[in-house]
Amino acid sequence: MKVDSNEINVDYNEMKVDSNEINVDSNEMKVDSNEMKVDSNEMKVDSNEMNVDYNEMKVDSNEMKVDSNEKKVDSNEMKVDYNEMKVDSNEMKVDSNEMKVDSNEMKVDSNEINVDSNEMKVDSNEMKVDSNEMKVDSNEMKKLHFTPTIMANAESDVDELFDVRNSYYLGNYQQCIKEGQRLKTTDPKVLLEKDFYVWRSYLAQKKYKVVLEEKLPEELSCIKIFAEYLSNPSKRESILSFLDKENTSSDFHIICYASIYIEEANYEAALRLLNFGSHLEIIALKIHTYLIMYRNDMALKELKIMQDKDEDNTLTQLSSAWVHIANNGDKLSEAYYTLQDLIDKHGTTPTLANAQAAVLLAQEKFEEAWDVLQDNAGDSVDTLVNNMVAAGRLGKGHEVYNRILSQLQDVQPKGKFLQTYQEKAQDFDNLVAIYANK
Repeated sequence: MKVDSNEINVDYNEMKVDSNEINVDSNEMKVDSNEMKVDSNEMKVDSNEMNVDYNEMKVDSNEMKVDSNEKKVDSNEMKVDYNEMKVDSNEMKVDSNEMKVDSNEMKVDSNEINVDSNEMKVDSNEMKVDSNEMKVDSNEMKKLHFTPTIMANAESDVDELFDVRNSYYLGNYQQCIKEGQRLKTTDPKVLLEKDFYVWRSYLAQKKYKVVLEEKLPEELSCIKIFAEYLSNPSKRESILSFLDKENTSSDFHIICYASIYIEEANYEAALRLLNFGSHLEIIALKIHTYLIMYRNDMALKELKIMQDKDEDNTLTQLSSAWVHIANNGDKLSEAYYTLQDLIDKHGTTPTLANAQAAVLLAQEKFEEAWDVLQDNAGDSVDTLVNNMVAAGRLGKGHEVYNRILSQLQDVQPKGKFLQTYQEKAQDFDNLVAIYANK
């Protein structure tokens, strides 16, 4: 290796080596004269052309391997900006057995090189270079410019409302309220959505007065309208008249107003409204509405949309179970295991217990369904309806059946189940009267 002194002039007073980065053990470094010859008269480097800051040079020896047969470099054609090369001494390993230098053949002018031995330390255990693999022909190397690459670590956004949202979807309303109170954030959007779940949890607990007495922002005024609808039947007509004239694109408003239409069994109006929203809960409400209308085909289409958006979301899992229960058949087992998985992760709630009981009823496992309902399902409308079905199938007797019926009449006197029940009862009485007259 020969270097033209006219092209390279090094002022070694400007070369400083950090002792923390280079540790040389003289006992472990040997240079074979046959492989390395340096004539101080032939090696002059102009400090104006080469400025090497070894603190900024980092090279991973595992990533650089030069075969002398494949790489020939012309020093006349190579210009390297060493300020942009970073060599990490911790990443370079030199095998002392592969590098031998005959001190008699290596001559260096002390006037040209100023090295503080106290600042130069090379750890032979961390540097491994095979001299046989690195041979450079100074006649054939082209200009190179090395620019360091910086890779930023991507940070995924944390879902601050996960526990609040999950508790609401699973029917654990008191836990939803507690999680909302624990939430510490200053983001106004997050706070607004948190309140959307918390105040609806109060509605689910039938604590209408708490909501009505609260001063809510305009974005959540829909919750107060929903509370008024649920708590004051005399105002329902005026509320429905207002909704028929209302145009809204807010997901919050769409969810609350569509829920009112579903309570009214006005499913077409609910679906018209739900078509304007994109929130995952809006899609779940569409599935719920289609299942009530016995449009399982449409519910399945909406479920696929949900799964494409967020397959692992708790609400998507619940919706999947609802659709499988409605379709019956071999999908019932899949629905059961989906619900059991949610129970294993989040614990039993009335919502999950009722869904699981519905699966067991469809599978004609009436005793198991009855046990699930008695242990975990609470006293919601869904629980009472499922209890009536299980009690009837198990022959629990008129006393048990009528007691459940009375509870249901107190909780939801104008519910769809009761209306259908009363219609069927009337039809039966009419048939009895017809045959009695004969």
